[in-house]
Amino acid sequence: YQLIQPLGNGSYAVVYMVREKNTGQFYALKCLSKANLSDYHLEIQHNEVRIHEQLSHPNIVKLDHYFETPDWLFLVLEYCEGQDLYYWLTQNNDSKDPITGKLLSEKEHAVGYCHKKGIAHRDLKPENFIVMIKNDSEYKGVQVKLTDFGLATDEKESVDFDCGSKPYMS
Repeated sequence: YQLIQPLGNGSYAVVYMVREKNTGQFYALKCLSKANLSDYHLEIQHNEVRIHEQLSHPNIVKLDHYFETPDWLFLVLEYCEGQDLYYWLTQNNDSKDPITGKLLSEKEHAVGYCHKKGIAHRDLKPENFIVMIKNDSEYKGVQVKLTDFGLATDEKESVDFDCGSKPYMS
C-alpha cells in the first residue's frame, strides 16, 4: 500500500488513506501498534475484526480484509470520502431539509441492521457516521455510513464496564 495522507487517530489507532499499488483502489488503513496495547485491548481489536466480518450493509463501512505482523494489526477498510455527521449537521442544521431526513433514516437503517445481527455498537454518536455527498444537483449520491466498531460486541456477551463517549452515554 502507498500511504496518501492521515485521516485521523484515536486512543489506540492511526488511520491513513492508502492506495493499493496494483489496482489503484483507495482504502482507509487502520493501524494498531501491538506495543501500545495490553492483551485485553488487543483482544478488543480482534473482536472489532470479528464483528466487522459479520456485517454487510450499504450504510456500514466495509472491512475489506485485515492482516497482522508481530508488532502491528492492520484493518483495510472501505475509504469513504466525506465528513462526519456531527460536522455535517452543524453546517446544515435545517431539520426539514430532505437530505437531513435521508441521512438520519440511513443512520437508523445501519443501527437497525446491527441489532438484527445481534451486534451492539456501544459508541453510537454523530462522529462515527460518515456523510458522503457526490456532486449532483439532486443529491441522489448522498449516503451515510457507520464506522468505528472498536467497542462493538455481540449482544449476548455480558459487559461489566461502561464504554462509549461520555457526552452520548445513557
